[in-house]
Amino acid sequence: MSTRRILGLWYWAGILACAVLFVLPTFHAAPQGSSSGYHVIRNVLLGGEGSWDYLTVDPDAKRIYIPRSNDIMVVDEVSGKVIGDIAGLSGLHAIQVIPELNRRTRLSM
Repeated sequence: MSTRRILGLWYWAGILACAVLFVLPTFHAAPQGSSSGYHVIRNVLLGGEGSWDYLTVDPDAKRIYIPRSNDIMVVDEVSGKVIGDIAGLSGLHAIQVIPELNRRTRLSM
């Protein structure tokens, strides 16, 4: 086989591979109304400065802890309103809820 023919085969194989990669995700998308049991109840606009990291939900206290760059926003799960703000922190990424010890621990990574 000539070098030109081999390069031509590689070219078409590359085109086919790209086509498959672009079309494949559309076949694996979850259908609307899937039976996973999860759905959006409402959207809550948090506001504030900066970005947030890993959210933590405390189902017993019905609170959502949202770590930000320098503080932790505490949101009421039912009303969606900010009920507290723990300030004076830095480098925060996550909160861990430990019900057995009745504690909420900040985690820095």
